[in-house]
Amino acid sequence: MIKHIRTFFFPHQILYTFSLSKELIVARLDEVLNRKWTLLDNNNLLGEFKNKDTFEIWMKSAAYGTGLIGKSKLVAEILESQNGQTEVKLKAKPNIGLYIWFFVFVAFSIVYLCDAINTGSIKFILLSCLMLIGGPLLCVGISNVQIAALKDNYIKYIDKNLRGV
Repeated sequence: MIKHIRTFFFPHQILYTFSLSKELIVARLDEVLNRKWTLLDNNNLLGEFKNKDTFEIWMKSAAYGTGLIGKSKLVAEILESQNGQTEVKLKAKPNIGLYIWFFVFVAFSIVYLCDAINTGSIKFILLSCLMLIGGPLLCVGISNVQIAALKDNYIKYIDKNLRGV
């Protein structure tokens, strides 16, 4: 659990290397991200370029991000190395709503623990333990599912397009 919480707050960076020029990669990414979305289309990735080297990807899906939970994003940076290789560095960013809910659950568990100490009620002790363990686990789990779906779709639609497969 500690490993997942650490990944929730400090996501790993994934590096993809291509033998294409940076301009060609940007053109292919722009083509994929600006593709028209249809109802029965499997490609549910949306994205935009923040500048000429950085872009964000998120999913157009009600299951992976609505309301207070929000949408997690993949933020990618395109770097051209000196040996002719182009690198795409991906970093997952859980939505701020998940961080807020994480700390709301922890705060409420502390409040219920104080009530349990003041009243001696077992009900408040159980509520405190449930919120202290279950709430953060729920937030981390939702984040992991969203990010795994984003990474799978990145590989399926964008990486495949960039490699020319």
